[in-house]
Amino acid sequence: MAIKATKPIEAEAEMDYLRRRNAELEKELSERREREGALMVDLERTNERLRLAEEAEERLCVQLGELEAEAIEEVHMYRHHIKALSEQLELAKKVLVRSGLTAINGASLF
Repeated sequence: MAIKATKPIEAEAEMDYLRRRNAELEKELSERREREGALMVDLERTNERLRLAEEAEERLCVQLGELEAEAIEEVHMYRHHIKALSEQLELAKKVLVRSGLTAINGASLF
């Protein structure tokens, strides 16, 4: 009969163990779900920051393209202006040569 008496005690001890283990596992599961929730919030924030950074990058690229186009246009305008000034200078030289004023007081004009 002693054997029968120990079996219910063993079963009860095993049940206590399983209850404790189950409680531990439920607690661990709860903690992991909490961490997962926090990680999801962080991930959403990071995704939003990434989206904003990509939008800012796109705007900067557009602005850079506009500035490059503007710079090229200014280069063309300056080249045209320099060419026009060079032509005017050349014409003025020719006029001075024709009029015989290539030197003033012994100093060369060119």
